[in-house]
Amino acid sequence: MTNATSSHQFRLLTPAAAQEALELFGVTWAPRLERTGEPVNGRGLYAWVKEPADGGSAEHGGVLYWGRGKNVDKRLAEERSWTDDDYVHAHGVAARRNGAVAVRDAVNPNAASGKLIAARSVIASTGLDKGIYENAVRAFRHDVEANPEAAAERFVVRLSIHVGDIGAPINSQYASAWRIRMFSEAEKNRVYSADRAAYLAAVHLFPESK
Repeated sequence: MTNATSSHQFRLLTPAAAQEALELFGVTWAPRLERTGEPVNGRGLYAWVKEPADGGSAEHGGVLYWGRGKNVDKRLAEERSWTDDDYVHAHGVAARRNGAVAVRDAVNPNAASGKLIAARSVIASTGLDKGIYENAVRAFRHDVEANPEAAAERFVVRLSIHVGDIGAPINSQYASAWRIRMFSEAEKNRVYSADRAAYLAAVHLFPESK
């Protein structure tokens, strides 16, 4: 009989690593475990996470899905409903089978400028093109200030691809963050800047992933 599945181990980006990478660009996001009934006010970036097998905290588990919401409470409640037995949603089924939990926090683009200075100072040490990556840092910061959650989500999706063996495996949203071509020039430029900033963070903070 033919095997229906094949078991593999993949390295996945963790929320803690995403937090560290965002801080490099002056963006604070402090993911904490979402608990039913605990209020969350307003916008935020969140991740569905497979908790570590060693019993560590969810912030150090592998991200299965990245998302953002204008109302994080409402968004997570909706996604949790997808795991009901009578709601056969691919995202919900995968989250349930993997025992996924959610971590989330607001995105703050107004962190200390020292982080931005650090981001620019590491470009030379990576051997990457200074002009291209300085422009990427500036463009990414502009995008973060204009729409913090969208820019942060683009960034972490691209970071997942650069750092992990695969991107977040049940991610289905934000198609432009998964592929750069075939979109408007403005959106393509936003993804390029997020991708270059994410790659800079990856080679500087997580060289073992390269």
